[in-house]
Amino acid sequence: MDTTASVQVAPRRGRKTLKGYGFDLQAKQIIRNELIRSGVSHEELVKRLARMGVRENVPNLRNKLTRGRFSAPFLLQVMAALGARSIDLDEALTDLATTN
Repeated sequence: MDTTASVQVAPRRGRKTLKGYGFDLQAKQIIRNELIRSGVSHEELVKRLARMGVRENVPNLRNKLTRGRFSAPFLLQVMAALGARSIDLDEALTDLATTN
């Protein structure tokens, strides 16, 4: 008797990337890495964005980050709220290559 079962795995949906700037970045992963590195929660990020004049709430922020669909200005606002003063594209791309 064969006890093995075959499992059909649905193909992963393509990740949303920022395009049109000469490179493709997985901005979702960049923000996720920066949130982990800085130790900032979604709730704290919403508060920091509010101090910058960006109106956002926690559920909407989580949805944006989960979907990975947001504008380049939003990426920059989040990175500024997290205290990033620069984004090293070479390092970001290397980090993405090793995590995928």
